[in-house]
Amino acid sequence: MLVHPRSPLEFENRLAAWIASGAEILVPEIAYYEVRRELRRLNLKGALRELDALPESMPYLPITTAIIVRASELWADLRRGGRPSADAAALDGDVILAATALDIGTRFDEVVVVTNNLRHLEQLVRASRWDEFAL
Repeated sequence: MLVHPRSPLEFENRLAAWIASGAEILVPEIAYYEVRRELRRLNLKGALRELDALPESMPYLPITTAIIVRASELWADLRRGGRPSADAAALDGDVILAATALDIGTRFDEVVVVTNNLRHLEQLVRASRWDEFAL
């Protein structure tokens, strides 16, 4: 939302307040990938430039082997439990995002995935809609 040409001012204000309060905002690389591919598809060059500039203020969390191992475990557990988060043939970025949050959870007092996609994420990690999240 931050780099979209029609980003709501309310989102930008909330983000600024989170940063001012001392919250560390990190961008998982899987989220970067999902946003970047859509911006490329729509040919939104200005938004792509803004996205590429984000690491200066919001570092990216790389996808590591440990994250992929954890994501595969989450994916299998969801399937076995009858709660798939995506089609069986899909890459399933949600479990990679959740695994990333779980991976960094040991380094912070609290990790919250702020998203518009609660349905799949909240069964794996603490998640909140951006317009409902408060520090």
